Amino acid sequence: MTGALPLMKVSDYLSFLAETILGHVLAVAWHYLVERHGTPQKADGVPCDPDFIVVAYGKLGGIELAHGSDLDLVFIHDADPMLATDGERAIENGVFFTRLGQRIIHVLTAYTPLGQLYEVDMRLRPSGAAGLLVSSLTAFREYQYRQAWTWEHQALVRARGVAGDGALLDAFDGVREQTLTQPRDAEKLRQDVDSMRLRMRAELDRSDADRRLAGRGLRFPRSCDLSRQLADAGPRARRMGPGGARRGGGAPLRIVLREEQP
Repeated sequence: MTGALPLMKVSDYLSFLAETILGHVLAVAWHYLVERHGTPQKADGVPCDPDFIVVAYGKLGGIELAHGSDLDLVFIHDADPMLATDGERAIENGVFFTRLGQRIIHVLTAYTPLGQLYEVDMRLRPSGAAGLLVSSLTAFREYQYRQAWTWEHQALVRARGVAGDGALLDAFDGVREQTLTQPRDAEKLRQDVDSMRLRMRAELDRSDADRRLAGRGLRFPRSCDLSRQLADAGPRARRMGPGGARRGGGAPLRIVLREEQP
């Protein structure tokens, strides 16, 4: 507002603040549920620690958060959904992680005398509003490989893990890399983008055709740019070799938008 900081720095600080808040909110929600139901089990006799992550898409994923931005989030766990917690009031793992996601959203969106932390948008999760609130890593991987639309892979370009279990964050990076660097038919990709543009113009006034795509946070010029990244990702990754598209792997893919801060 005063011009004391460049806009990119402001976005950096707001994004890093949101990541810190998400980490604390996850810890609070986790302890709240563990006290009531016990710890979910990753496998027989192996407790989760916590085997749960928060993935940011959109503005936060791209480290472009602004004042008033909402958070586009996806929740992923890596525990056997058929097992249960180890407390006296035990519940199935799947129920535990769903309640954990609900608790996180509640803490972030609750109105207090000082206001609200953030608005939260969960529509970018697998199958959108019709899908589970929290996906297992296996289900997320299968959805991205077999069912996701082109625009969902475009959104995945800007996704990154921001809170939760370190090993699961690395596993998510691997799924993201494999998804974004798979070979693509350039003509089909072009047709998908053209079809998306037609849907935009059908849903929005022509004068507003450059607005957000159905609330998904994709403006059409940016959508075209992300499509080019998808088209180039596979060949470039093959030239760079294994791991070239992963976090910290350099700029050639533009899939990682910025180096993580120490």
